[in-house]
Amino acid sequence: MITFNLGVDDVSYAMFGKPSGKSSYETTGEVAEELEKNSGVMAYFISAEISKIPDMIGQAYLNYIDDEESDPQEGVVFSKDMQDQFKADIKNRIFDGKVKNAPNSMEAAGVSRYDDPTGEPLRRPHIPFHDTGMYQDCFRAWLQP
Repeated sequence: MITFNLGVDDVSYAMFGKPSGKSSYETTGEVAEELEKNSGVMAYFISAEISKIPDMIGQAYLNYIDDEESDPQEGVVFSKDMQDQFKADIKNRIFDGKVKNAPNSMEAAGVSRYDDPTGEPLRRPHIPFHDTGMYQDCFRAWLQP
């Protein structure tokens, strides 16, 4: 049986030159876990791209077979096409309005959903899903026997 995996390289934000202490998250892995738990970003990616995934998996195996430097003992096959698609989906904002905590069309237009006309907050603000680039740069899709 082959297992299809989505995840991120667990990299310290300090490696990106980001100062520690501004948030409770120290690594990209911690952020990815929280995003998946609260927003389901990777789960939505699978449902949005389900029609393309079989071809991407097939292409990953063909690339692996054609690569003379690949180690058959390693047994891990990375899908560059899927990684590129995930990055494009974030860049194209397909998650907006589709996953919890992603901006909806009104928020993208600059309309706050937290204030009513009297200036009183309607509800407690949440931290929206907004990728700074590190999350998508660390994203990996791989197949493992």
